[in-house]
Amino acid sequence: MPRAGLIALVLLTATPASAHWEYTRWGMNEAAVIAASRGAARALPPAERRRQGGLDYRVGGRIEAEGAAFRVVFGFGRTGLRCVSIRAEDPHNAPELRRWITRGFGATRQIGGDENQSVFIWSTPDDIQMLVQPDAAIALHCANEPSTAPRPGPRRTTPPASPSTPAAPRPAR
Repeated sequence: MPRAGLIALVLLTATPASAHWEYTRWGMNEAAVIAASRGAARALPPAERRRQGGLDYRVGGRIEAEGAAFRVVFGFGRTGLRCVSIRAEDPHNAPELRRWITRGFGATRQIGGDENQSVFIWSTPDDIQMLVQPDAAIALHCANEPSTAPRPGPRRTTPPASPSTPAAPRPAR
């Protein structure tokens, strides 16, 4: 095998795990997440459900990883599963939470914070943010989807359509 091919093969196999979270796939509905969990997740009672950031957190459960216990809650949007919130049951298990995420998604891309909190961010293949405070260790793992916001670009160089020229049709949403 040529040297360049061998280097490419090593680089491809050294990338972090694929996107999604544990036994789920982005876009799953509530029933599919519960079924995929094999008993680890259940529909939350109405009093425990919440709406935040355009997502409805309606399914939750508990998992163990790195010798620690974590509470997980699944957030659903228009297109199904979009985010998973992971909270250490014991705030002192922040190192275990960080180690678990790092094993699946590689090293953090950014570390910040101050004397009261630490923030760790992973950006590939998904967006993961972890916040550590004296009384909490929480991670939010969300599907990394392309932005739908318009990107800045060059100014328009063609004149706008005249009132007698029909406008181009807009894509259906």
